[in-house]
Amino acid sequence: MFVHHKEKNPFIYYFITGTGLVIFWRGLWGLLDIYLFPGNPLLSYVVSAGIGLVILYINDFSLSELSK
Repeated sequence: MFVHHKEKNPFIYYFITGTGLVIFWRGLWGLLDIYLFPGNPLLSYVVSAGIGLVILYINDFSLSELSK
C-alpha cells in the first residue's frame, strides 16, 4: 500500500521513513538513559559505545548494505 505512494512522491515517502527512524532512535536512546546504569551517565555512554563497536565488529564494519 505505502510502497505504491513511494513511486508517486518519493520525498514524502523518505520524509516519513526518516521521521520514523529518528523517533525510533530517540526512544531507544531514552530507554538506554533510563535503564543502562541510570545513576552513572558516563559509564552508560561508554558501555553504549562499546556495545555499538562490538556490533559493528561482528558485522565486520560492513555497512554498505544500508546504502542500497
